[in-house]
Amino acid sequence: MVGITQVSVRTMLVVLLALALQLWASTPLLAQTVIATVPVGRSPEAVAVNEKTNRIYVTNSFSSTVSVIDGETNVVTTVPVGVGPFAVAVNEKTNRIYVGNAGVGGISGSTVSVIDGETNVVTTVPVGVGPIGVAVNEKTNRIYVTNIGDNTVSVIDGETNAVTTVPVGAVPRAVAVNEKTNRIYVADGIFGNTVSVIDGKTNVVTTVPVGVGPFAVAINEKTNRIYVANLVDNTVSVIDGETNVVTTVPVGTDPRAVAVNEKTNRIYVTNSFNNTVSVIQDSSCLGTGETRLRGRVRTAADPTGIPDVIVTLTGPGGCQDATTTNATGHYIFRTLGSGIYTVIPEKDGCAFTPPSRMVTLEEADPQANFSGTCPDSE
Repeated sequence: MVGITQVSVRTMLVVLLALALQLWASTPLLAQTVIATVPVGRSPEAVAVNEKTNRIYVTNSFSSTVSVIDGETNVVTTVPVGVGPFAVAVNEKTNRIYVGNAGVGGISGSTVSVIDGETNVVTTVPVGVGPIGVAVNEKTNRIYVTNIGDNTVSVIDGETNAVTTVPVGAVPRAVAVNEKTNRIYVADGIFGNTVSVIDGKTNVVTTVPVGVGPFAVAINEKTNRIYVANLVDNTVSVIDGETNVVTTVPVGTDPRAVAVNEKTNRIYVTNSFNNTVSVIQDSSCLGTGETRLRGRVRTAADPTGIPDVIVTLTGPGGCQDATTTNATGHYIFRTLGSGIYTVIPEKDGCAFTPPSRMVTLEEADPQANFSGTCPDSE
């Protein structure tokens, strides 16, 4: 009897385990479940979230409204805005929401609606023609609006709503802000091949050549690298935010969107034509720690620095970065992790001593200095 009872119990346990596994496998996980469908206005185009207030903002281009969704209850409040609202961005610090009214049905728009997140009261700010992209710098309380119709960026002072107009490249579309460097990156449309880099302090613009048809832009603030999806030549241009040096990465056909995971240093690009996503693993050493490595390259005869030397850094795991020396021959790499790094200076016609250096970043104030001889310094 004891043997029969043990077998029966064992059998029952196996059956119960099998049933439990079957039920678990057939039950959808919460992360994969649509928990609600929320009706909004006509032709919802863009969405932004205020995590502090748990409010979601949806632009409805055909009904010229913004649907404000209560994240707790999914109750919707409809806020009238300008004609053809397209882009939307949130400043969580001020609880202000910025809506670019680009126009619709042949009616051009030229305003930004500023929604007070507390009251839903709207203030209208005149900007350029066809405001199609909006980005916020919460540190400076400046809002950047790309105007596709007149090739400008409107810079809105979030405190006063005063507007400064900055000319950029043709047909500007996407815009992204690096709050750490206070640089703003504007993709100059499908008919160009440049990115306009705005200095947030001075509004001075630097033009960086990229691939053909820059359409979307995203930033990794940890590594200070900017990723531009180029619609026409099917590439991603990787801009070094320190030097504006560009590296080109081939991707799929018709890349239209790009996003960055700063924790994994992976970049995701949607390829509209062939229904794929390209995943780029950036091998940058930057953003892996808090240590800096600096140095200087100068002539052997006197302490005059050598400018425009390309300094290449190779670190743990084969990560690699490059920068150039400034007018006094100085260079710096920031946000490096611990480990052993190799530093190599290069410039056409120049010879350097030593040709390379190995540096351990556990050392205090690590430096890699070089002396060099160039034709114009002899």
